[in-house]
Amino acid sequence: MADKEFQIKNIYLKESSFKFQGEEIFHTDKEKFNQLKYQISLKEIRYNKISEDDYLSNLGLVVQGIIPNDNGENETIFEVGCLYSCLAKIKGFTEEEIFKIQHINLSQGLYPYIRSEVNRIMSDSIIPKIQLQFVDFAGMYFNKFENEKKEESND
Repeated sequence: MADKEFQIKNIYLKESSFKFQGEEIFHTDKEKFNQLKYQISLKEIRYNKISEDDYLSNLGLVVQGIIPNDNGENETIFEVGCLYSCLAKIKGFTEEEIFKIQHINLSQGLYPYIRSEVNRIMSDSIIPKIQLQFVDFAGMYFNKFENEKKEESND
């Protein structure tokens, strides 16, 4: 088998965004302000082979601030998000190993940048601050994909 090589060539910020509506809520309606909830989700987890040994990976995160409106329905008052991309060389691995590298190693490599960017945007704005926690991508991978394999083999 050929020599194995894994190299992250480049990590870059592809998109950073801040959408906001309802500034007056933070200054005039303390009851609504105290009901603020955060919804955090990973987005655009994509891994593409772009040449023989080169792979482009995208990983993003969105934080939404949600409060109940006058009708009692949830309303998004702000959204903070970013998307990072990574160009990596992955050579000499099996398809299954490449799949694991993409979902664990590349995601873990991108997430600190994503976390830092989202925390920075929130710190620079008037919205209440939160600190995003670390994500265990290895645990997520094994919970999702390894459990699916076990279920398929039991069928």
